[in-house]
Amino acid sequence: MSKSWQVTYDDIKGFIAQHPSIEISPGVTSIPTDVRPDFYRLFDTLRDNFVKDNIPDFLEQTRALCSNHEGIRNNLSTSLGLEEIEVETSLNDFLRSPLGLMTGLLSDPVFDLLMGKSDPGTFEEISARKIVSAFEAFFHQGYKSWLTLSLLQLMSPDNAYIVPLSNDISAP
Repeated sequence: MSKSWQVTYDDIKGFIAQHPSIEISPGVTSIPTDVRPDFYRLFDTLRDNFVKDNIPDFLEQTRALCSNHEGIRNNLSTSLGLEEIEVETSLNDFLRSPLGLMTGLLSDPVFDLLMGKSDPGTFEEISARKIVSAFEAFFHQGYKSWLTLSLLQLMSPDNAYIVPLSNDISAP
Protein backbone atom coordinates (compact mmCIF):
# COMPACT_ATOMS: atom_id res chain seq x y z
CA MET A 1 0.00 0.00 0.00
CA SER A 2 1.30 3.42 -0.91
CA LYS A 3 2.08 5.93 1.75
CA SER A 4 0.08 9.14 1.58
CA TRP A 5 3.12 11.20 0.51
CA GLN A 6 3.60 8.89 -2.49
CA VAL A 7 -0.01 9.41 -3.56
CA THR A 8 0.50 13.17 -3.35
CA TYR A 9 3.79 12.82 -5.25
CA ASP A 10 1.88 11.12 -8.06
CA ASP A 11 -0.69 13.95 -7.91
CA ILE A 12 1.98 16.65 -8.20
CA LYS A 13 3.69 14.85 -11.09
CA GLY A 14 0.30 14.66 -12.85
CA PHE A 15 -0.29 18.35 -12.13
CA ILE A 16 3.08 19.25 -13.66
CA ALA A 17 2.30 17.08 -16.72
CA GLN A 18 -1.06 18.87 -17.17
CA HIS A 19 0.62 22.28 -17.00
CA PRO A 20 3.51 22.36 -19.48
CA SER A 21 4.24 25.95 -18.48
CA ILE A 22 5.76 24.55 -15.26
CA GLU A 23 9.44 23.86 -15.65
CA ILE A 24 11.36 22.16 -12.87
CA SER A 25 14.83 21.01 -13.82
CA PRO A 26 18.33 21.25 -12.32
CA GLY A 27 18.96 24.51 -14.18
CA VAL A 28 15.50 26.11 -14.07
CA THR A 29 12.57 26.28 -11.70
CA SER A 30 9.65 28.17 -13.20
CA ILE A 31 6.13 27.98 -11.80
CA PRO A 32 3.85 30.56 -13.42
CA THR A 33 1.71 32.67 -11.13
CA ASP A 34 -1.59 31.30 -12.46
CA VAL A 35 -0.78 27.74 -11.31
CA ARG A 36 1.53 28.55 -8.37
CA PRO A 37 -1.12 28.39 -5.59
CA ASP A 38 -2.34 24.94 -6.71
CA PHE A 39 1.22 23.70 -7.18
CA TYR A 40 2.29 24.78 -3.69
CA ARG A 41 -0.89 23.36 -2.16
CA LEU A 42 0.16 19.96 -3.50
CA PHE A 43 3.82 20.62 -2.59
CA ASP A 44 2.85 21.46 1.03
CA THR A 45 0.51 18.46 1.23
CA LEU A 46 3.33 16.18 0.08
CA ARG A 47 5.63 17.53 2.81
CA ASP A 48 2.94 17.33 5.51
CA ASN A 49 2.06 13.78 4.53
CA PHE A 50 5.70 12.75 4.48
CA VAL A 51 6.18 13.93 8.07
CA LYS A 52 2.93 12.26 9.18
CA ASP A 53 3.91 9.02 7.42
CA ASN A 54 7.40 8.89 8.90
CA ILE A 55 6.93 10.13 12.45
CA PRO A 56 3.24 9.43 13.08
CA ASP A 57 3.42 10.03 16.83
CA PHE A 58 5.07 13.39 16.17
CA LEU A 59 2.02 15.60 16.60
CA GLU A 60 0.80 13.76 19.67
CA GLN A 61 4.20 13.90 21.37
CA THR A 62 4.74 17.57 20.58
CA ARG A 63 1.21 18.76 21.40
CA ALA A 64 1.66 18.26 25.15
CA LEU A 65 5.18 19.68 25.18
CA CYS A 66 4.20 22.79 23.20
CA SER A 67 1.10 23.42 25.27
CA ASN A 68 2.91 23.03 28.60
CA HIS A 69 5.85 25.13 27.44
CA GLU A 70 3.58 27.94 26.24
CA GLY A 71 1.56 27.82 29.46
CA ILE A 72 4.60 28.04 31.71
CA ARG A 73 6.08 30.87 29.59
CA ASN A 74 2.82 32.82 29.88
CA ASN A 75 2.52 32.20 33.63
CA LEU A 76 6.07 33.31 34.34
CA SER A 77 5.80 36.32 32.03
CA THR A 78 2.59 37.45 33.74
CA SER A 79 3.76 36.84 37.30
CA LEU A 80 7.08 38.62 36.73
CA GLY A 81 5.68 41.42 34.57
CA LEU A 82 7.81 40.48 31.57
CA GLU A 83 6.92 41.28 27.99
CA GLU A 84 8.04 37.81 26.96
CA ILE A 85 10.46 35.04 27.74
CA GLU A 86 12.74 34.62 24.78
CA VAL A 87 13.69 31.22 23.46
CA GLU A 88 16.27 30.49 20.77
CA THR A 89 14.65 31.24 17.39
CA SER A 90 14.59 27.77 15.83
CA LEU A 91 13.36 26.20 19.09
CA ASN A 92 10.69 28.87 19.31
CA ASP A 93 9.65 28.06 15.72
CA PHE A 94 9.41 24.38 16.67
CA LEU A 95 7.32 25.14 19.77
CA ARG A 96 4.98 27.47 17.84
CA SER A 97 4.57 25.27 14.75
CA PRO A 98 6.26 21.88 15.01
CA LEU A 99 4.78 20.51 11.79
CA GLY A 100 5.66 23.71 9.94
CA LEU A 101 9.28 23.52 11.02
CA MET A 102 9.59 19.84 10.11
CA THR A 103 7.99 20.28 6.70
CA GLY A 104 10.22 23.27 6.03
CA LEU A 105 13.21 20.93 6.18
CA LEU A 106 11.83 19.05 3.19
CA SER A 107 11.64 21.84 0.60
CA ASP A 108 15.00 21.16 -1.02
CA PRO A 109 14.64 17.36 -0.99
CA VAL A 110 11.17 17.60 -2.60
CA PHE A 111 12.48 19.89 -5.33
CA ASP A 112 15.42 17.49 -5.85
CA LEU A 113 12.88 14.68 -6.26
CA LEU A 114 10.80 16.70 -8.74
CA MET A 115 13.94 17.64 -10.70
CA GLY A 116 14.99 14.02 -10.95
CA LYS A 117 18.12 14.54 -8.85
CA SER A 118 16.88 11.75 -6.57
CA ASP A 119 14.43 8.88 -6.83
CA PRO A 120 11.53 8.27 -4.41
CA GLY A 121 13.50 5.66 -2.43
CA THR A 122 16.50 7.92 -1.93
CA PHE A 123 14.23 10.87 -1.14
CA GLU A 124 12.39 8.83 1.47
CA GLU A 125 15.56 7.54 3.11
CA ILE A 126 17.35 10.90 3.27
CA SER A 127 14.28 12.91 4.24
CA ALA A 128 13.15 10.46 6.93
CA ARG A 129 16.59 10.55 8.52
CA LYS A 130 16.59 14.34 8.34
CA ILE A 131 13.21 14.89 10.01
CA VAL A 132 13.67 12.18 12.65
CA SER A 133 17.03 13.66 13.63
CA ALA A 134 15.64 17.21 13.75
CA PHE A 135 12.55 16.11 15.68
CA GLU A 136 14.64 14.34 18.31
CA ALA A 137 16.95 17.34 18.72
CA PHE A 138 14.14 19.92 18.94
CA PHE A 139 12.02 17.74 21.21
CA HIS A 140 14.99 17.32 23.56
CA GLN A 141 15.73 21.08 23.53
CA GLY A 142 12.06 21.90 24.07
CA TYR A 143 11.81 19.51 26.98
CA LYS A 144 14.94 21.01 28.59
CA SER A 145 13.52 24.50 28.16
CA TRP A 146 10.15 23.47 29.64
CA LEU A 147 11.92 21.80 32.58
CA THR A 148 14.03 24.92 33.21
CA LEU A 149 10.97 27.18 33.14
CA SER A 150 9.09 24.76 35.41
CA LEU A 151 11.92 24.83 37.95
CA LEU A 152 11.92 28.62 37.83
CA GLN A 153 8.19 28.69 38.49
CA LEU A 154 8.58 26.27 41.43
CA MET A 155 11.01 28.74 43.02
CA SER A 156 8.13 31.27 43.11
CA PRO A 157 10.13 34.30 42.01
CA ASP A 158 8.59 37.64 42.78
CA ASN A 159 10.84 39.75 40.60
CA ALA A 160 13.08 39.50 37.56
CA TYR A 161 16.40 41.24 37.28
CA ILE A 162 18.41 42.15 34.21
CA VAL A 163 22.16 42.11 34.23
CA PRO A 164 23.42 44.53 31.60
CA LEU A 165 26.24 43.13 29.53
CA SER A 166 29.04 45.20 28.16
CA ASN A 167 29.03 45.70 24.41
CA ASP A 168 32.81 46.02 24.51
CA ILE A 169 33.84 42.43 23.99
CA SER A 170 37.45 42.16 23.01
CA ALA A 171 39.01 39.14 21.36
CA PRO A 172 42.40 37.88 22.59
